[in-house]
Amino acid sequence: MSTATGLITIDNDMVAKALLQEGEMQILVDRVKGEVAEFVPDMTTIKGRKAIASMANKIARTKTQVDGFGKDMVKQIQEARKLCVSELDAMKLEVRKDLTEYEEAIKADETDIVAMDKILKTLLPGALSTQIKAKIESMAKYALKLEGGEVHDDIEERYAKEFNDTIDTLNELFAAAVHHEAEAAELEALRKEKAEREAAAAAEAAQKPEKASEPAPEPKPAPAAKAVTTPQEPSKTAAQTMTKETIEDLTRYMTSLAAETLVAAIVHGKIRNLSLRKERF
Repeated sequence: MSTATGLITIDNDMVAKALLQEGEMQILVDRVKGEVAEFVPDMTTIKGRKAIASMANKIARTKTQVDGFGKDMVKQIQEARKLCVSELDAMKLEVRKDLTEYEEAIKADETDIVAMDKILKTLLPGALSTQIKAKIESMAKYALKLEGGEVHDDIEERYAKEFNDTIDTLNELFAAAVHHEAEAAELEALRKEKAEREAAAAAEAAQKPEKASEPAPEPKPAPAAKAVTTPQEPSKTAAQTMTKETIEDLTRYMTSLAAETLVAAIVHGKIRNLSLRKERF
C-alpha cells in the first residue's frame, strides 16, 4: 500500500525499512526536508499565504501517513510476535513434559517430607494425648501415598524414613502422655476425695460450735475402796487386864473354866461383837 497525498510517496516497505533499519528513518525525514526547502513562502498575496497553509498540511499528512503505517506495522509485528511466542512456548512445554512431571513429583514429595518434619517441630512440650493423636491421624495421607506407590522412586527411601521416624516418635509421645494423664487423674481424684473429707469434717464441726467450745468434763474419781481392817490382837497388857476383869465378872454366871475359855476366844478374835452387860440382881 502506498499514498502520494503528502510531500512524498510512502508505502509499507518504505516505512518498514525506515522503522527496522538503522538510519533509514533519517533518510525519509531528509527527503521531506528537501521538498520543504524548495518551497518559497509568499506572505504578500492571498495565493502565497494559501500556499504556505497547503505546505504545512502536506507535512502533517506525511506525518500521519508515516505514523499510520508504523502503527499498522507494529500491530502486525505484535500479532506475529505473539503467535511466535505462543508456538514456541508450546513446543518448549512439549519437549520438557517428562522432565516437568518428574520435577513436580519430586517437589511434591519434598513438600511432604518438610511437612512431616514440621509435625514434630510444632508439637509443644507437654502436649495432651488428644493433640498428639490428631497429629498421628494427620500422618494417614502420607502412609496411603507410600502404600499406593505414589512416591517417586528417587526419593522413596528418604520419604519412608521420615515417615517412620515421625510416626514412631508420635506413638512414643502419645503413650507417655496417656500414662501421665492417667497418673494426674488418679492424683486429682485423691486430692478431691481428701478435700471432700476435710470439707465434711469442717461442716460437722461448724454445726456443733457450743459443744466444741465447752471444756470436757473432768472424769469423776473412782470410789475409794473400803479399807479392810485386819483384826489385831490386843496388846498383851490390855488382854491380860480384860481377861482378869472379865473372868471375874463371868464367874458370877458360869464356872471359872467356862469363863476363861470364853474370854480367850474373844481375845484371839474367834468371837466378835459380843456385848457383856452387867446387871444387878
